[in-house]
Amino acid sequence: MFDSDNNNKENPLHLNHWFAMNKNLRFYKVMAIGNLMLSLILVFYVAINEFKAPLVIDNSEGRKVFYQTKYKEIEITDDDIKSFIERFLYQRYQWEKFSIKDTITNISSFSTSSFINILEKNLIKVVDKEMSNVNANEANKNEKGDKNKNAQSFSQKILINTINVTDKGVLAAIDRVVEFNGLKVVSPLQVLINLVKDKPIPSNPLGIFVNGIIEHEE
Repeated sequence: MFDSDNNNKENPLHLNHWFAMNKNLRFYKVMAIGNLMLSLILVFYVAINEFKAPLVIDNSEGRKVFYQTKYKEIEITDDDIKSFIERFLYQRYQWEKFSIKDTITNISSFSTSSFINILEKNLIKVVDKEMSNVNANEANKNEKGDKNKNAQSFSQKILINTINVTDKGVLAAIDRVVEFNGLKVVSPLQVLINLVKDKPIPSNPLGIFVNGIIEHEE
């Protein structure tokens, strides 16, 4: 036999517990929906401001002049690419005193991070190759042990002969003029440069970046 009195006492407790759980579940459900709606509103707000036409303020003549501008897709021409490559070549291959840190800093706004990482690892080999060109022309009379000591003391300038934009990349022909201890050595070099398109940055408004280089010495 069941004790009906005990059942009557326990059932209200179970019902109260069930109602409390449902109340909590409804509360959390409302909170989740509210958070979702808030997130959607924030995303919508950011999206609107991202594409909102910027306001340009000209204060050059001592008074403020406001111009409402519009976003417009930049059409990149071959001349734009040639100008970009020219600036990159000077930053990459020309220096008064070689420094890996300075070279990486100079090309950072022109290059992808993956290209910079690879180049940074190979720059010491590049220096050794340049120094071997100088040694071959008897510009460096030091012993092999002194070569690394003086590796950073040579300067290099470049003369850009041609820059051609092709389907496979940008092909540039340059002459590297290496000077060491007053002696100059000219070393022709052809470079095939691979470019990629990415988000523009203030220092690179075109949004094109060097992602790889193939060098061929003549």
